[in-house]
Amino acid sequence: RRLASIFWRCTPLTRLYLGRNKIGDVGVGFLAEALPACTSIEHLDLGRNDVGDFGAMKLAAVLVACPSLSFLDLGRNRIRDDGEEELSRMRRQRDQGLQINFGGQRSLTNYT
Repeated sequence: RRLASIFWRCTPLTRLYLGRNKIGDVGVGFLAEALPACTSIEHLDLGRNDVGDFGAMKLAAVLVACPSLSFLDLGRNRIRDDGEEELSRMRRQRDQGLQINFGGQRSLTNYT
């Protein structure tokens, strides 16, 4: 929650590496709420954070509001079909390209 609260003051932030921080679904929910305020963020690493479908859906809900985001790393989390499908659906609604990494060979890419 504290980290999410600083997003409102970090508009020049372009890359954020938060891998291996045990953020979980609740923490990702707080980050998702604040993410649209980071208007220049391009790369967000949330790998190995015990994120499941709930957290993935929270992220998916704000993807359209984050046009500068071009890479989202969600590798080695607990995201299953429901979370992946929602992220994929929201990714397709964006005008800008976005690559989402789920780990291994599972990734979603769209470039316009």
